[in-house]
Amino acid sequence: MHIPIKIAVHRAVLVVLAIGQGAGISAAEPIRTARAPRVLHIPTAHLQPPRQVHVSAGGTHRGGAFAAISTGLGRLAEIDVEVSDRLAGCRQCAGDDRRADALVAASALFKVGLGENHLVQWQPALALGFRTTLGTRRVDDFDRLRVARLYAVASKTLSSLQLHVGFDIWDAAVRRDGQRRVLSNQPLSDRTRPFGGFAWTPSLYPRTSLIGDISWSPVVDENRVELRWLAGWGAYYQALDWASIELSVRHRQGQGLGDATVAIRVNASFPRSRARLHKGRQK
Repeated sequence: MHIPIKIAVHRAVLVVLAIGQGAGISAAEPIRTARAPRVLHIPTAHLQPPRQVHVSAGGTHRGGAFAAISTGLGRLAEIDVEVSDRLAGCRQCAGDDRRADALVAASALFKVGLGENHLVQWQPALALGFRTTLGTRRVDDFDRLRVARLYAVASKTLSSLQLHVGFDIWDAAVRRDGQRRVLSNQPLSDRTRPFGGFAWTPSLYPRTSLIGDISWSPVVDENRVELRWLAGWGAYYQALDWASIELSVRHRQGQGLGDATVAIRVNASFPRSRARLHKGRQK
């Protein structure tokens, strides 16, 4: 039983290496691509280059889904449209059977920022963003779900390590069972939260990164809307100079280890840089 598995793994490795060679990259060659607009759940301060589109799509083992498309505007702004299951609603909020179910919602983002070292040396990338849900629609028994998020974030590259830190201000409103629940009734200090994340690329594996972040997300329970932490960790593999794949695990506050969610996500950037295209034509 073990021999067929070893043969399958061996063939998969050969296919990946063949694809990498066909794309003009080697196992020891570092990959230089546009930086992703997010780690796992938190945004980064990096902006997409002009005329470039970053696309992501994936799902979880619990049936959740994620899809996003981002593009740069000049060199100072970025727009993003996303569908994700980051929000959560609690139907059973008390007792041993309490659980928070993911709510799939669409949202849009507008972000402005500056790149690293743009003003002075050692200056991190800086960005200010605003994300809000699109329209009013029913999500299960949570009606007219609205969520808004204003954030500031800084990103810095230190050799093989990328660090991202920031804070966000949340607002949320939802109607359930004829009653309206809002987050803005709480003090501003209760709606402001810090977040952070990292991506570490070992020198021996220049196409593989370990990633992780911790952020916050609104959860709609029986009586109110509250913020709970959301953490994730995983690995990122740059399969091609324009495409990558991520495998991650997500944890929510108030859930046990067995309630963690495993997710897979594929990313792609278009068009490829002119330098890469020119290099490809010469071969």
